[in-house]
Amino acid sequence: MDIDKLEKSLTPEVRQKGLEQIKTSISDSSDSFVVLNLTGDEIYNLETTFPGAFVVDQLITEFVAEFTADYHLIQPKYDIIFCAHAMPLVEAGVVPKTIRAMACALKDKGELWLITPSFEWAAAQVSQAKPSPVMFPMLFGHANRSAYTLAWLRALVEEAGLIPRKCYQGTYALHLGDKEYTILQNVVIGARWLPLPGF
Repeated sequence: MDIDKLEKSLTPEVRQKGLEQIKTSISDSSDSFVVLNLTGDEIYNLETTFPGAFVVDQLITEFVAEFTADYHLIQPKYDIIFCAHAMPLVEAGVVPKTIRAMACALKDKGELWLITPSFEWAAAQVSQAKPSPVMFPMLFGHANRSAYTLAWLRALVEEAGLIPRKCYQGTYALHLGDKEYTILQNVVIGARWLPLPGF
């Protein structure tokens, strides 16, 4: 999946109105626009998604190892944390701590963009006589250790103290060999508008 296709999968409401709201809130609170790009095995180019931003790339596994032990060590320095299709690499038992750490790393009015393959889509495929050929690679490829429904993703964002601004499903392309398949992904955007509980 490339970032252009990811952008196209975001609804026009998110791409236009939503991004304008983010930029307005960021420009009101800070002169800098810093994006943390948490990745799996590929790094997405976010220059077209967040023009003018200073983008910091970090592997999701490094973030987990560094920040889930003590939230109080985390500095809130990011306007956007963008995490597309990297959360499945996180052990299921560590997922809530990871989302909490992301929330702690956001500036006031910052936003967490979580995009994951849809576990609902995969579950529906399991019951089919001929499931999609990309179902198993989506669930178990790249050493995946967790899977996400839209409801659970939203609950994780809320439990971390963020306010869900957008929660929806969209499509994206997954390649297997020389063929392209369209499957569902879950998108949750959570905003940090209030002090996080416990801080």
